[in-house]
Amino acid sequence: MADKTNGKTPSRTSPAGGLTKADAVREAFGRLGKSAMPVQVRAYLQKKYGLAVDTNAISKYKSEISRTAPKGKPAVAKKVATPAHQAASAPASNGSSGRVALTDVGTLKGLLGRISATDLKALIDMLAR
Repeated sequence: MADKTNGKTPSRTSPAGGLTKADAVREAFGRLGKSAMPVQVRAYLQKKYGLAVDTNAISKYKSEISRTAPKGKPAVAKKVATPAHQAASAPASNGSSGRVALTDVGTLKGLLGRISATDLKALIDMLAR
């Protein structure tokens, strides 16, 4: 059975590297803040992904995102107790051992705070060549 979309692209299509429109809108609100107006989000999506998303659709996605967002305080991750000698003696990862040092994870987390996950993946893929 064919989708009835009145000539519009369904929201489940992958506009940019496997990213759905809903994911792109979610990423835009994450980058611009949850109080961003649909017009600002539309401009961001047009500039970053070349997507033309209707402001009504952006409002709908924003409602869905806020409705499915967890309420209340975020859960606090419990820290796993590790002996100090294990953390200190872990060798720096050079890619040959297959192990990742905690400092590497911290570095990736810092990068993820500054750039989007999509851009970080592209950077990693580029460096892996």
